[in-house]
Amino acid sequence: MEKYKSTHPNKEFKDLFTAWLFVSFAFAIARTVEKGITFASFFSTDFLIFMLISAVTVGLAFLLHELAHR
Repeated sequence: MEKYKSTHPNKEFKDLFTAWLFVSFAFAIARTVEKGITFASFFSTDFLIFMLISAVTVGLAFLLHELAHR
């Protein structure tokens, strides 16, 4: 099992955090477009709420899924 041990835990944490943000952002965009909100309002309160909800639900599920591979 030593061959699977990460030699750079800070890089792994950074990569997981970056992926979490991008997955949350993608789902927030999908949810915002589904509601009929235009691109110009991606920095509205609604988008930020969708981003927060996506980060907690989808982002957390993604993070736990990736950690389960370890």
